[in-house]
Amino acid sequence: MKHFSRLCLLLLFSALYLQSCDKIDSVLNPNWLIGTWEIDQQRTVDAFSRNNQKDIPAGGLVGELAASAVRKSFEAMVAAKENVRFEFTETEMSDGGIKKTYEIVNRPDANQIKIVDSNDIVKVYHREGESIWYHFNGNENIQVYLKRVSP
Repeated sequence: MKHFSRLCLLLLFSALYLQSCDKIDSVLNPNWLIGTWEIDQQRTVDAFSRNNQKDIPAGGLVGELAASAVRKSFEAMVAAKENVRFEFTETEMSDGGIKKTYEIVNRPDANQIKIVDSNDIVKVYHREGESIWYHFNGNENIQVYLKRVSP
């Protein structure tokens, strides 16, 4: 009877442990996306300029004019998104007022979260200091930086 009681206690503790694994994972790997974010215009434009230097013709006045025109065009596009808010809850995201559900697919490391939304669009968010960023429409040369507005 004594062994039966120990076995029951072991099974009970095992069941409680397995039930708490999800809670432990959420504590050890918090979803730092949760909160309200907005585009960090300066960092986004700077990253664009830095990442796209190789695509602009080098040298002379033509190269400088082309670089300036491309940057100004991108700055105008980013400025148009000035008041757009990105909101994340545990299961929903809102991108400029368009709500959809999302699921965390994996966390390659402590500073990356890969999600898939209800439209089957996959994005990887990267944490960099107090900011986060993602590749715009999957384009490796365009990083959109977001800064936190509220937790």
